[in-house]
Amino acid sequence: MILIADGGSTSCDWVCLNPDTHEVIQKIKTKGLNPAYSSVKELMQVLTIATDLLQIKNEIKAIYFFGAGSNSDVFANKLKSVFDSYFPQLSLVKIQGDIQGAVYACTHKPGVVGILGTGSNICYYNGTEIQTNIESLGYSIMDDGAGSALGRLLLRAYFYKQLPAELSEALSSTYNVDPDYVKENIYSKPFPGRFMASYAKFVFDNIDEPFLEELLNQNLINYFETHVRQFENEMKNVPLHFVGSVAYLSKGQIEKLCNEYGYELGNVIQAPIDDLAKNINYYI
Repeated sequence: MILIADGGSTSCDWVCLNPDTHEVIQKIKTKGLNPAYSSVKELMQVLTIATDLLQIKNEIKAIYFFGAGSNSDVFANKLKSVFDSYFPQLSLVKIQGDIQGAVYACTHKPGVVGILGTGSNICYYNGTEIQTNIESLGYSIMDDGAGSALGRLLLRAYFYKQLPAELSEALSSTYNVDPDYVKENIYSKPFPGRFMASYAKFVFDNIDEPFLEELLNQNLINYFETHVRQFENEMKNVPLHFVGSVAYLSKGQIEKLCNEYGYELGNVIQAPIDDLAKNINYYI
């Protein structure tokens, strides 16, 4: 059987396909697999606790993995070593970055493709090759527009006492905002980007509040200014596609910004795994 995976820092979606017909046999969801932020032991643990994967591990012959942190050969090889150890019958492993997965899910024609999930990224696809103009340095320096950036903006507003009183009370009653807890999770524990992104849900759950709507809008503007405008010339002739939960939940705001910037909005996909399965012939 064939496994296709879309791996983010927060979660990983898998589909198991019949190798001859490419019919979907099973869908599986696990914790995230990001080799840039996880050790071999931590990556292996994600696989070993996934009971659905355990049941089919001996039948998997090929894996096509698209994921955050997998563009680098060093990190891709780390993940490959984990797959080789866990799946005993594995004969083919192809690991590519999440940006490649986003392109294969969104389009087969030229376009600019952005990722807005826990992290963020962007590229230009000319119909054959993928071009990235910026090197992603992760949540602490870049990742504008992402869930981690939105969570950071919310936490800053809370601790700087900029949140309206009712929102501040609502946040503190539903989320742990104890300063020591926040600092420990950001500076001492693994996956700080994932931790900050967890607060983004509060923004979407209360998006009718003008302050939070503006917070989201500012986060998206930051992304358009730092990421999308890297491809200003290309955007004159091709659409702008998006994948990721933040993009999907922000579709209305993204449409407005595209109109303001003069961009054509293309596909907005929440999770690319179904389209990756459907379009498997484009990358095998």
